[in-house]
Amino acid sequence: MNLLATDKIAATNPGHSQNFHRQVDHPKIFKVSTDQKLRAIQGSKADVLTTGCPSCLLTLGGNLDPVAGKKLMHPVEIVKKAIEKKTN
Repeated sequence: MNLLATDKIAATNPGHSQNFHRQVDHPKIFKVSTDQKLRAIQGSKADVLTTGCPSCLLTLGGNLDPVAGKKLMHPVEIVKKAIEKKTN
């Protein structure tokens, strides 16, 4: 599993509340930022993107192209999979 953490694609993550306000108040700016993140994700060799940010999970997850073979996971999901793999 090749992982890519969202902090590697965006040096500035304004956080959940700021993302919400940016989406509502400045949708064009928010779209540019989201598009930049999505291009970085698609250009990476990672097949799994991981983030603990609820806003990123919603925004990026809703915009990822499932055909491109990229999967978005919360870090706890990765830990769960590792535990399940070890116990099987």
